[in-house]
Amino acid sequence: MKTTTYPNSTPAPPQTALQLNIFLVNAGIALLVTAAFGMAFAALFSEAMVPGAGKMTLICGTGWIVLLGLSLSMKADDGHAYRSRLGRLMRNGVLFLVPITVYVLLFGARGALEIQLALVSVSFSFAYMLFTHIKDCIELGLSQRWTLYWFLSLMATAAAWFFVLCDFGKFETL
Repeated sequence: MKTTTYPNSTPAPPQTALQLNIFLVNAGIALLVTAAFGMAFAALFSEAMVPGAGKMTLICGTGWIVLLGLSLSMKADDGHAYRSRLGRLMRNGVLFLVPITVYVLLFGARGALEIQLALVSVSFSFAYMLFTHIKDCIELGLSQRWTLYWFLSLMATAAAWFFVLCDFGKFETL
């Protein structure tokens, strides 16, 4: 791929390297917010904050890794563009979780209201990501089969990890 040079500057990185860097920054932001969300609600599962962050990251992050693996089967240009959009999708999707996460980290999760607000936040996040993924597939000229892959990879891995990691008898308050 051709790089662009400007007078008195270094060459611009190839587009694929730039897309990879943008993806990594977006995925990092999503990882931090997801871990903070797990820390915020860890007490409801009788967990310390760090194990709660780790569990939430596994529950929410494994499906994205599976999807990234599946995207390696795409043509190179399509795959780079798709993975770049996935990074943006992850970052923007978790932003819906920031208000309730900050609130619970500051004031604690005292009961059902915080859980309900978290569920509403997660629902808005998921709806946003679903509609954005559909739109991104249309814009990239990809089959909506990729939206099905996205949905199944996130839901199947989340359900599997949830049942492996969560002991339902340990809820303190509901």
